[in-house]
Amino acid sequence: MKKLNVSKIFEGCFNLSEKRIVNTLEEGARMYGGATKIGNTIYSNCTESNEFEIKDYNNTVGIIVPGTLDVDTKIDNSKFVNQVLEMLGNRLVQNVEIQGAWTMENGNVVIEDNNLLTFTTNNLMQDLELLKDIAKWLKVAMNQEAISIVVDDSLAIY
Repeated sequence: MKKLNVSKIFEGCFNLSEKRIVNTLEEGARMYGGATKIGNTIYSNCTESNEFEIKDYNNTVGIIVPGTLDVDTKIDNSKFVNQVLEMLGNRLVQNVEIQGAWTMENGNVVIEDNNLLTFTTNNLMQDLELLKDIAKWLKVAMNQEAISIVVDDSLAIY
């Protein structure tokens, strides 16, 4: 494992590592600002960090496509998922339906159905730049406060 200084890559965002298991999505959102449910496991990335531990090769990266517009209006996000898949081109992308929860700036908790799109890369820096561009686009197109980017076991809230 090696360290990646993400503060320069993801300027002005929260970079979270260290996964902690939580009992419910709402608990994770209230305690740590957010939580994710994949299968039967609910966890929060809870430690803010300027460095992520990454593998030497075959890194797993991805992006979470929200299931809401305008921060908290539930939608069918398949149009956005398909557009992101197009932007990712010929990468072998795994699309997993997940649930996420997070605390809005006003203190309310949003629980939503999302899509986690991940792929393995040996071109980490190039693919992180692409994911940043996609996150910027999604943030505007879906009127979101933030978009989550996955880097191995860590999360950048961009």
